[in-house]
Amino acid sequence: MPPQVDTRQLSLYGACWTAGSLKYLCESDAESITYYETAGERGIIQGDRASRWPDQFPSAEGDVFPSYFVFRYLQANKDMNVVKSISSHPGKTECLALTDGKKVRALLANLTDQEQIVRISCCSGLFRIRSLHSGNFSEAISDYRWTGNSGEKVIKSDDSFSLEPCSVNFIEGWLKHS
Repeated sequence: MPPQVDTRQLSLYGACWTAGSLKYLCESDAESITYYETAGERGIIQGDRASRWPDQFPSAEGDVFPSYFVFRYLQANKDMNVVKSISSHPGKTECLALTDGKKVRALLANLTDQEQIVRISCCSGLFRIRSLHSGNFSEAISDYRWTGNSGEKVIKSDDSFSLEPCSVNFIEGWLKHS
Protein backbone atom coordinates (compact mmCIF):
# COMPACT_ATOMS: atom_id res chain seq x y z
CA MET A 1 0.00 0.00 0.00
CA PRO A 2 1.47 3.42 -0.88
CA PRO A 3 2.49 5.66 2.03
CA GLN A 4 -0.01 8.34 0.83
CA VAL A 5 -2.90 6.05 1.84
CA ASP A 6 -3.87 6.68 5.46
CA THR A 7 -6.08 4.11 7.19
CA ARG A 8 -7.35 6.82 9.56
CA GLN A 9 -9.49 7.93 6.62
CA LEU A 10 -11.73 4.96 7.51
CA SER A 11 -12.11 6.09 11.11
CA LEU A 12 -14.16 8.46 13.20
CA TYR A 13 -10.88 10.01 14.32
CA GLY A 14 -10.18 10.92 10.68
CA ALA A 15 -13.50 12.78 10.53
CA CYS A 16 -12.83 14.53 13.86
CA TRP A 17 -9.36 15.57 12.71
CA THR A 18 -10.83 16.86 9.44
CA ALA A 19 -13.44 18.95 11.29
CA GLY A 20 -10.80 20.37 13.65
CA SER A 21 -8.34 21.21 10.92
CA LEU A 22 -11.10 22.83 8.83
CA LYS A 23 -12.02 24.97 11.85
CA TYR A 24 -8.53 26.45 12.09
CA LEU A 25 -8.05 26.90 8.36
CA CYS A 26 -11.49 28.49 7.88
CA GLU A 27 -11.00 30.82 10.84
CA SER A 28 -7.66 31.96 9.42
CA ASP A 29 -9.39 33.11 6.21
CA ALA A 30 -7.68 30.60 3.95
CA GLU A 31 -8.69 31.36 0.38
CA SER A 32 -8.46 27.77 -0.80
CA ILE A 33 -8.24 24.41 0.96
CA THR A 34 -7.74 21.03 -0.67
CA TYR A 35 -8.46 17.78 1.16
CA TYR A 36 -8.36 14.21 -0.09
CA GLU A 37 -9.48 12.77 -3.37
CA THR A 38 -13.13 12.09 -4.12
CA ALA A 39 -13.10 8.30 -4.46
CA GLY A 40 -10.70 5.52 -3.55
CA GLU A 41 -8.38 4.90 -0.66
CA ARG A 42 -7.30 8.54 -0.57
CA GLY A 43 -10.87 9.82 -0.92
CA ILE A 44 -14.01 10.46 1.08
CA ILE A 45 -15.86 7.50 -0.46
CA GLN A 46 -14.52 4.18 -1.65
CA GLY A 47 -16.34 4.43 -4.97
CA ASP A 48 -17.32 1.69 -7.37
CA ARG A 49 -14.59 -0.80 -6.49
CA ALA A 50 -13.34 -2.41 -3.31
CA SER A 51 -10.02 -1.51 -1.74
CA ARG A 52 -6.93 -2.62 -3.63
CA TRP A 53 -5.32 -3.44 -0.28
CA PRO A 54 -8.14 -5.11 1.71
CA ASP A 55 -5.82 -6.48 4.41
CA GLN A 56 -4.43 -3.03 5.17
CA PHE A 57 -7.31 -0.79 4.07
CA PRO A 58 -10.52 -2.79 4.68
CA SER A 59 -13.18 -0.92 2.70
CA ALA A 60 -15.84 -2.30 0.39
CA GLU A 61 -17.28 -0.97 -2.83
CA GLY A 62 -19.68 1.87 -2.02
CA ASP A 63 -18.37 2.56 1.50
CA VAL A 64 -18.63 6.14 2.69
CA PHE A 65 -15.75 7.35 4.84
CA PRO A 66 -16.68 9.40 7.94
CA SER A 67 -15.05 12.61 6.69
CA TYR A 68 -17.60 12.59 3.84
CA PHE A 69 -20.27 13.69 6.33
CA VAL A 70 -18.13 16.64 7.49
CA PHE A 71 -17.84 17.90 3.91
CA ARG A 72 -21.50 17.23 3.14
CA TYR A 73 -22.54 19.32 6.18
CA LEU A 74 -20.29 22.18 5.15
CA GLN A 75 -21.57 22.02 1.58
CA ALA A 76 -25.17 22.18 2.83
CA ASN A 77 -24.28 25.32 4.81
CA LYS A 78 -21.88 26.95 2.32
CA ASP A 79 -23.78 30.25 2.30
CA MET A 80 -23.08 30.82 5.99
CA ASN A 81 -20.12 32.71 7.43
CA VAL A 82 -17.46 31.28 9.71
CA VAL A 83 -17.57 32.53 13.29
CA LYS A 84 -14.47 32.20 15.45
CA SER A 85 -15.05 29.70 18.24
CA ILE A 86 -12.95 29.08 21.30
CA SER A 87 -12.67 25.74 23.04
CA SER A 88 -11.80 25.60 26.72
CA HIS A 89 -10.04 22.31 25.91
CA PRO A 90 -8.49 22.62 22.43
CA GLY A 91 -7.22 19.32 21.15
CA LYS A 92 -9.99 17.52 23.02
CA THR A 93 -13.01 19.29 21.56
CA GLU A 94 -13.08 21.57 18.54
CA CYS A 95 -15.95 23.50 16.99
CA LEU A 96 -16.35 24.98 13.53
CA ALA A 97 -19.23 27.47 13.85
CA LEU A 98 -21.18 29.06 11.01
CA THR A 99 -23.95 31.67 10.96
CA ASP A 100 -26.07 33.72 8.61
CA GLY A 101 -26.87 36.24 11.35
CA LYS A 102 -29.96 34.30 12.49
CA LYS A 103 -29.17 30.59 12.40
CA VAL A 104 -26.16 28.75 13.79
CA ARG A 105 -24.70 25.59 12.31
CA ALA A 106 -21.70 23.95 13.90
CA LEU A 107 -19.47 20.92 13.65
CA LEU A 108 -18.43 19.90 17.15
CA ALA A 109 -15.76 17.20 17.33
CA ASN A 110 -14.67 15.12 20.30
CA LEU A 111 -11.12 14.10 19.39
CA THR A 112 -10.63 11.90 22.45
CA ASP A 113 -11.47 8.31 23.28
CA GLN A 114 -13.48 9.48 26.31
CA GLU A 115 -16.87 11.10 26.72
CA GLN A 116 -16.57 14.90 26.99
CA ILE A 117 -19.03 17.17 28.78
CA VAL A 118 -19.48 20.42 26.89
CA ARG A 119 -21.61 23.54 26.72
CA ILE A 120 -21.95 25.85 23.77
CA SER A 121 -22.83 29.51 24.15
CA CYS A 122 -23.71 30.57 20.62
CA CYS A 123 -27.32 29.34 20.52
CA SER A 124 -30.46 30.72 22.14
CA GLY A 125 -33.37 28.60 23.34
CA LEU A 126 -33.12 25.04 22.12
CA PHE A 127 -30.82 23.50 19.54
CA ARG A 128 -30.70 20.18 17.73
CA ILE A 129 -27.71 17.88 17.70
CA ARG A 130 -27.03 14.81 15.60
CA SER A 131 -23.96 12.70 16.19
CA LEU A 132 -21.76 10.39 14.16
CA HIS A 133 -20.19 8.02 16.69
CA SER A 134 -19.23 4.37 17.16
CA GLY A 135 -22.85 3.34 17.79
CA ASN A 136 -24.08 4.44 14.34
CA PHE A 137 -20.79 4.26 12.44
CA SER A 138 -21.55 1.06 10.49
CA GLU A 139 -24.97 2.38 9.46
CA ALA A 140 -23.48 5.68 8.25
CA ILE A 141 -20.58 4.26 6.24
CA SER A 142 -22.92 2.06 4.25
CA ASP A 143 -25.31 4.87 3.24
CA TYR A 144 -24.17 8.23 1.84
CA ARG A 145 -27.69 9.56 2.59
CA TRP A 146 -27.28 8.89 6.34
CA THR A 147 -28.51 11.87 8.37
CA GLY A 148 -28.43 10.74 11.98
CA ASN A 149 -31.95 12.08 12.43
CA SER A 150 -33.06 8.94 14.27
CA GLY A 151 -30.67 9.73 17.12
CA GLU A 152 -31.25 13.50 17.13
CA LYS A 153 -31.43 15.22 20.52
CA VAL A 154 -32.84 18.60 21.46
CA ILE A 155 -30.83 20.45 24.10
CA LYS A 156 -31.48 23.64 26.04
CA SER A 157 -28.77 26.14 25.14
CA ASP A 158 -27.64 26.76 28.73
CA ASP A 159 -27.30 23.05 29.55
CA SER A 160 -24.14 20.98 29.50
CA PHE A 161 -24.30 17.79 27.46
CA SER A 162 -22.07 14.87 26.66
CA LEU A 163 -20.28 14.01 23.45
CA GLU A 164 -19.62 10.39 22.60
CA PRO A 165 -15.93 9.45 22.38
CA CYS A 166 -14.38 10.26 19.00
CA SER A 167 -17.56 11.73 17.52
CA VAL A 168 -18.52 14.42 15.05
CA ASN A 169 -21.63 16.32 16.11
CA PHE A 170 -23.83 18.39 13.84
CA ILE A 171 -25.55 21.30 15.61
CA GLU A 172 -28.42 23.46 14.37
CA GLY A 173 -29.95 26.32 16.34
CA TRP A 174 -30.67 30.02 16.49
CA LEU A 175 -28.00 32.62 17.10
CA LYS A 176 -27.86 34.09 20.58
CA HIS A 177 -27.74 37.89 20.43
CA SER A 178 -25.92 39.74 23.20
